[in-house]
Amino acid sequence: MVKMRRNPFSRKKSKSKKETAPPEERGEPAPEHHHALYIELRSKALEVSVAEPFMKSLLLKTFLHPNVHNFNSAISRTIASRLISSCGNNPTFCAEQMTSIFEDAMKSPILEYGSTMADAVCEDILACTRRDPACKSGLEIVLFYKGFASLVCHRAARRHYNVHNSNDGSASSRYVSLWLQSQASAAFGVDIHPAAEIGSGVFFDHASGLVIGETAVVGNNCTLLHGVTLGGTGKVSGNRHPKVGNNVLIGAGSSILGNITIGDCAKIGAGSIVLRPIPHGATAVGAPAKIIGWAKENDPASMIDNTLDNVVEIGAQGEESPGVSTTSSDVFTDDSSTENGEKNSESAKDVEVENTDEGSDVSKMGKSIKDTEEETQMKIERKSREKSNTRQHSHRTLCLFRRSHTPRRDSLSYSNLYDNLSDLCTEAEIGEVYLELLKKEKKKDFVCKREAAINFPQVIKKYTNLDTEKCELARQRLLPNGQFCGPT
Repeated sequence: MVKMRRNPFSRKKSKSKKETAPPEERGEPAPEHHHALYIELRSKALEVSVAEPFMKSLLLKTFLHPNVHNFNSAISRTIASRLISSCGNNPTFCAEQMTSIFEDAMKSPILEYGSTMADAVCEDILACTRRDPACKSGLEIVLFYKGFASLVCHRAARRHYNVHNSNDGSASSRYVSLWLQSQASAAFGVDIHPAAEIGSGVFFDHASGLVIGETAVVGNNCTLLHGVTLGGTGKVSGNRHPKVGNNVLIGAGSSILGNITIGDCAKIGAGSIVLRPIPHGATAVGAPAKIIGWAKENDPASMIDNTLDNVVEIGAQGEESPGVSTTSSDVFTDDSSTENGEKNSESAKDVEVENTDEGSDVSKMGKSIKDTEEETQMKIERKSREKSNTRQHSHRTLCLFRRSHTPRRDSLSYSNLYDNLSDLCTEAEIGEVYLELLKKEKKKDFVCKREAAINFPQVIKKYTNLDTEKCELARQRLLPNGQFCGPT
């Protein structure tokens, strides 16, 4: 007699108060919510089987299978069938075994970003139907959308992965999760590590080439298009992947690298390479990504503004702009204008030296040549110091906001803010503070020192974790006698 292996999810354990509480108290949708969606999907499946007889054989293996009786079993059998069909003529597991793996995960009480798998899958389907104009019914999503199927595979793999990492979990669960990851990657072209944490209501549009690393986090109601990478920066171990907030839109082909935060309701333009934290509500684009403004809508992930039309641009003077334009005249860093000014000054001095009066005597000419040599040596030393400072602060030049004007003496630059607060706040907090100061400006073009002096105390309390003493220290650094100090 063959001894059956114990189901890793069926182990007896005392349930916590949160797990035994009603779904409404746990912040989860009621079971009726799942049942209503199941009835809708099944009705559509019956309708399609009659209208399109060619699809009947597929539906009998999935939604209309005799053993499908509820939402959990319908999703489990459908995704299992899709995964099995991609394994070729000799699948590793039979259909019943694969269905059991998904059903166990759907019943698991393990939470991912605050939701059970059944609740998250339900919200994923609803998110797809709302955001994809090409989608006509939820049945299309479950049967054909590879982004949805890969997300279900990840959610099941994560439950098995967490069982393996628990004290009494079976070692086989780790390999089940890794097998699910591998098969989903081969079948759907989406590679998500089982340990990654993904919220509910997430939409992977097209999904091909999407990669999410081990320690990455994606919040609720996010939209990620094809080719998005949430990756690390190299061979560094530990917490090394991005943390994406809620309601975030990430455009096609974007790469977000390193343990950085992308704030709630942010928008990342297509093809961007994000290497530094992005404040909440900000819009970033480019390689490396620059913050060009902030989103007009409260939920960018649902609006899916891929062309970045709904953006209040930095430098737009509060007017609505038809889109993002990055011309060669835009100034992105404070150092660039200074460097250009020095070059122009140097060129003018060189021309002045070359146009020395030819009628001057030999002694004056010798003195002029000697002075020129001394000036040249001073220039070389100054440039050497500038290069050293540039290497020392190269990390912050990747995070500067886009600027569309020549820096003014009465403006506060991001560089100045960073230099004064970098030992008190995180880079993400400094970005939040600067963006909020920029939003409060009427012209939305630069942060005026006079206005910043008024708004800074309340802004730094709102967007940082500094206590009262450190907030006062930051104020004294930037607001001596009510004025900002330091070079801009």
